[in-house]
Amino acid sequence: MTDFPMDVVVGILSRIPVKPLLRFRCVSKQFRAIIDSHAFIRLHLKRSMETKNHLSLIVPNNILCSVDLSKIKISLRSLDLDSLGRVEELSHPFESKDSSITKVWGYCHGLVCLGNTKGDLVVWNPWTRKSQELPSIKIDFPDSLFLGKNISYGFGYDSVSDDYKVVRFVQLYNQPIADTFASEVKVYNMKSNSWRSIQDFPYWFRDYQSRGVLIGSALHWVVSRKPLSDIAKFIVAFDLAAEDYQLLPLPEYFGEYSDMHLVELGGCLCTICTCKGFPNDIWVMKDYRVNESWSKLFSVAPPPQAPEPFKFLVPLAYSKSGFEVLLIQGGTKLFWYDINRKRIKTTKTCANGGSVVCMESLVPLSGGGEKYAK
Repeated sequence: MTDFPMDVVVGILSRIPVKPLLRFRCVSKQFRAIIDSHAFIRLHLKRSMETKNHLSLIVPNNILCSVDLSKIKISLRSLDLDSLGRVEELSHPFESKDSSITKVWGYCHGLVCLGNTKGDLVVWNPWTRKSQELPSIKIDFPDSLFLGKNISYGFGYDSVSDDYKVVRFVQLYNQPIADTFASEVKVYNMKSNSWRSIQDFPYWFRDYQSRGVLIGSALHWVVSRKPLSDIAKFIVAFDLAAEDYQLLPLPEYFGEYSDMHLVELGGCLCTICTCKGFPNDIWVMKDYRVNESWSKLFSVAPPPQAPEPFKFLVPLAYSKSGFEVLLIQGGTKLFWYDINRKRIKTTKTCANGGSVVCMESLVPLSGGGEKYAK
């Protein structure tokens, strides 16, 4: 190390994936101090975000298989995004909790917010194997006053307070008897490891099972003003710093689409618009909050004999070249779509609708209750 300037050493280390970096901590006390430092963790994350390196596809409770259906396995796993190979089984915090279904409720800076059917929540770094279990919280509204209940979550980073937050939205409703609902919203701050209540959510989730889509420091959902009588759809943004709600413009596409789904694609807000008998239109908002920046990226027509409508076509990520988009169709099939040639390239790997593309990071948890996975 004495033969190299320290900034050169740090620059080299910042380009290395997390797993070997964790091994390099054992080289010397100086290496350990560098890799564990707040400045290096930020540099490594910044470098990965700029280069789009160290990306993995995380598949929760998934049928991850080859074309041979006899090789089906159920697990929580990760795959290298570029090759969709190098499958690695992940030891996650919920794997020993009575085999309950695990759902990804959000991801940011290499941290993943996981939930299960029991209502447990954790924020987890799959690469360092550390996790932070969130305190349990009850619903303030008396359930007896309503017929049904929907719960949705979002997870992201508040750059103003330099804190990670989990947002829980609860909606209680009386449909089909009445077109009314009540809501409550609570926010978890990782630094204080605590929940608090904020202003109620004034809109109805069109798809309550969907997680909040993180763009910058805001979470996004497709909503309407009422459950039944209002079929008009909107995009609502929840700002993690200001903790308020704002409506965003919709793309000015032709025709009435029966379904609209939101995802993040290349750092931009992306909508998938589907209608029976029509192609799936993929729209991207290139300049955030600018209505005129909505642009149709491409359309994918249903294959022959596909069920109508051809739903659940979800973009996951761009390829490194930027000319292809990884798509998941029907909640199981992965394929690459060439934007310029308008061609589909199939893969031998299956996934599911809960799969997410996550960046490796050394980002620590700061709630005071960090645990290592076994």
